Amino acid sequence: MAEIEGAINHHELIKIKIPTDDKEEKALIMDAIIRETGAIKLQSIGHVLVLFKQSADKKIELPKR
Repeated sequence: MAEIEGAINHHELIKIKIPTDDKEEKALIMDAIIRETGAIKLQSIGHVLVLFKQSADKKIELPKR
């Protein structure tokens, strides 16, 4: 989890590949990652989870809705 934290704090936007074919296990892993990092889930397609967490530097500015 520390590697994910470091990557998301440095890049703000990351993709994570979840290596399991079990849908329930994949959902549990994704939920745990989101909960532990405090990131926003932008998208999940197949085995890939896309997360965003704004850093203090605000490298990426999300559009307002």
